[in-house]
Amino acid sequence: MKKANTDVSCHIVMDSRPNPAGLHKIIFRVYENRLKRDLFTGIRWPKQYYDPQSQLLAARYPSDPDVLPYNLRLNEYKARAHRMALSRYLKKTGITMDEVINEFRAIHNAEDFFGFMTARANELYNQDTIVNAILRFDSSLFVNT
Repeated sequence: MKKANTDVSCHIVMDSRPNPAGLHKIIFRVYENRLKRDLFTGIRWPKQYYDPQSQLLAARYPSDPDVLPYNLRLNEYKARAHRMALSRYLKKTGITMDEVINEFRAIHNAEDFFGFMTARANELYNQDTIVNAILRFDSSLFVNT
């Protein structure tokens, strides 16, 4: 029986370097043993509105429309990593950093379905799996007889 790997952990952290607008990247950080991988979540936020204890964002102003969807996204990253670790623990198999990273990337692909499908269609076109076809409209097909 394989021993479960408990050395993989995930956290939401803020990058220490701000961009010119004073916003910091919000990062999904994955540790495995002594290795660290940072994955950009696509979120930039002011440092004073990030709580490192809860690993969540605070509203920048009243009725901030971005804080709820961003916090939901961050919680989804943590929840998926936790579910993977729990599932693997119950099966007594290990979880690797690469598996967590692949799950993170799958979340991003699902968020941008149109972009994903466009990239996939281009990939299939370049492999000659599909052919770019121009459909011709023939009005004679729609004439009532």
